[in-house]
Amino acid sequence: MLKTRAVEVTGTSLIQDADGAFTVAQFCERYALGRTAFYEEVKAGRLIVKKRGTRTLVPRGNARAWFDALPTMSSPANDTGKPTASVAAEVRHDR
Repeated sequence: MLKTRAVEVTGTSLIQDADGAFTVAQFCERYALGRTAFYEEVKAGRLIVKKRGTRTLVPRGNARAWFDALPTMSSPANDTGKPTASVAAEVRHDR
């Protein structure tokens, strides 16, 4: 018989697994990522996960490394202070 523990959630704080890892749902909420995109990142090897039985866990350090490896988007501005058309076009294609 498996033992479970009740955890109370208040506000929007994330519940952290006892060993310092995020569940898939917690990771996706924290980084605004859908489950399909999450598993695509894992399959591509960009996000390293651990398994505990059937549970998939993302150690906090791996989550941070994944986030830090994401490309940084700079917004070059023209004289008006608005992003140039080429930047806006790049943003539309990334969706």
